[in-house]
Amino acid sequence: MAWYARLRGVPAIMFPRGGSVVDECRNSAFTKAWVRWSFRGATTIICQSEAWRKFATDVLGLSHTNLAVIRNWTATRELLDIGAKRVARQEICVRLLFLGWLERDKGIFELIEACRRLAGSQRFTLDIVGEGRASGEARAVVAQHGLNEVIRFRGWLRDYHLYEALRDADVMVLPSWAEGLPNAMIEGMAARLAVVVTGVGAIPEVITDCRTGMLVEPRSADSLARALSEVIVDSELREKIAVEGHRIALRDFEVEAAVNLLLAEIVRTVRTVNGRRLSGRAL
Repeated sequence: MAWYARLRGVPAIMFPRGGSVVDECRNSAFTKAWVRWSFRGATTIICQSEAWRKFATDVLGLSHTNLAVIRNWTATRELLDIGAKRVARQEICVRLLFLGWLERDKGIFELIEACRRLAGSQRFTLDIVGEGRASGEARAVVAQHGLNEVIRFRGWLRDYHLYEALRDADVMVLPSWAEGLPNAMIEGMAARLAVVVTGVGAIPEVITDCRTGMLVEPRSADSLARALSEVIVDSELREKIAVEGHRIALRDFEVEAAVNLLLAEIVRTVRTVNGRRLSGRAL
């Protein structure tokens, strides 16, 4: 579609989101060539992070003049209000929340294993919000280990019910194997949850370990269990990273600022193409 638009003289903007394409390009020369060709059809590529822009220039060989960085804008006013109104709780039982697709590469089984290891020594619950291809297997593993009193599967939640789940939680856990910059992480930060995430993709650009969140190794139940144990036991640490994360979400991921940047980039892209048309006609 981008190349068709280019052939017709129509400006095209591509906004790649996922982190898996980065790993696939590094592991496959064919994929890298295909992605490079595809992206070169666009007038502008919007990157969700500096890491994505570096990948586009260093790996794909795209021109930096055609690249712009606009981060996710999932820190909505509703979520930021939840965070602003949150009162620090000295709960005996800490409430964890997973939000996303139930897929093996989202780290769902490492999360269940970490919870199994902690269940005998820590007081917590885990709400799993989402569905996916690993749903049945994940439920079976939870039942097999007798964790039904600790881990609850909520399915997909929408609107009020989703906001309620975010409002009731203390910690958001996202142990993905690969990511770009996950929306759910920003949503959790906006709602002033302490986030525990893997240090993949652009996440380390936003999360400083033990300051704005907890960074863990991907595919490691050990690393995840240690981090979860820390935020469950240490209420001061949990509150500190939640407050700092909320500040970052408000500063960098609020909707209006990002939309203004996007509109400016659309205008710039259209003017670039129109300028080329006028130059061509003048010649």
